[in-house]
Amino acid sequence: MGMQGSGSTNMKILYVGDSTSIHDFRFIRKLVENGYDTNVLTIDKNPVKIEGAKYFTFSQKLNEVSNRFINDVKYVKYIYDQRNYIRKIIKEIEPDILHGGWIPTHGFISALSGFHPFLLMPWGSDVLIYPDEVSFLSEKIIRYAIKKADMIQCSSKIMKSRINDLYGYPKDKMVVFPWGIDLNKFNHLVGGNNIRAKLGWEDKTIIIMTRSFKPIYGVKYFLRSLPKLIKKNNNTRVLLCGDGPLKNDFENYISENGFREYVYFVGHVENDELPKYLTASDIYVSTSFSDSTSISLLEAMACGLPVVVTSIAGNEDWIIDGYNGFFVPKEDHHQVYEKLSLLLNDNDLREKFGIRNLEIARDRADWNKNFGKLEEIYDKLLVRH
Repeated sequence: MGMQGSGSTNMKILYVGDSTSIHDFRFIRKLVENGYDTNVLTIDKNPVKIEGAKYFTFSQKLNEVSNRFINDVKYVKYIYDQRNYIRKIIKEIEPDILHGGWIPTHGFISALSGFHPFLLMPWGSDVLIYPDEVSFLSEKIIRYAIKKADMIQCSSKIMKSRINDLYGYPKDKMVVFPWGIDLNKFNHLVGGNNIRAKLGWEDKTIIIMTRSFKPIYGVKYFLRSLPKLIKKNNNTRVLLCGDGPLKNDFENYISENGFREYVYFVGHVENDELPKYLTASDIYVSTSFSDSTSISLLEAMACGLPVVVTSIAGNEDWIIDGYNGFFVPKEDHHQVYEKLSLLLNDNDLREKFGIRNLEIARDRADWNKNFGKLEEIYDKLLVRH
């Protein structure tokens, strides 16, 4: 059992989670590659399947009602009614470990099964934001799932502290490590010249943002810095790699303020293509309101970019202000302008920050190394049960 990456383990895992996000996809693939008997239970209508893993899906109705999230009591009742289905799957599979993801859906369903050992894997906003801002009902659901977990894997120190403060969950049953990224894919050697040539930006200084166009990511505060920033730094260009419900608002803002030719909306970029856009760029920026460990940030660091990011706890695990990047307060586009201006006008500083970020990413953000820490958790759970 748990041969820690040797590829010879026969440990049977039932993962209850998403199958369409790149992070889940990469996690499931790693389980298969390392010899785990990998089973995935998802609410996705059309799971993105990995060869070697077995997939089970909840009814389409659960997929449909999940879009209403957990403010709706009827939705919560419907999830509760799925406990018999997950118990059926567990009886069929007979897993060694139940591994639940995003707490309000996957984690909650896993907890309702009553199976142990149960490893819970929060993603970030499910414990950093939802208990405060979504509903009383969501807080109760999250509390229930956390209480039922035998161990919790946290991607940041702030997540561990938050879970302990809010729910009294023992610190010695929580393990902190980031999932990390594939450094063979994300690195400074990936060529981005084709992107620059395609846009005619070979001699421009490029700022990149790779966050979704959703309110939580505060993209509008970056955009508000641009009129003044571009006026003062006319050689600047911007890549927006992402999509979401606020796209039309952002496009209208840029057009109305007369700098459409300076900003390129790339749209959704597949993870395999993203390194090309990062290495084509000179500075990474994120104005997010909340992150545990931001995979987007780690990807940029691994590609050797200096960064300007909001001063939130998740980022403080990775960035030292003035050492390998700059912090800006949330919702402060004036500071975004100031810090970006410093980097735009100092090539040596950009290079210095970028080199330091490469070193940090290699040391702490290597997904291949960090996966071994997850395997250690699996082994501990089996020993305890």
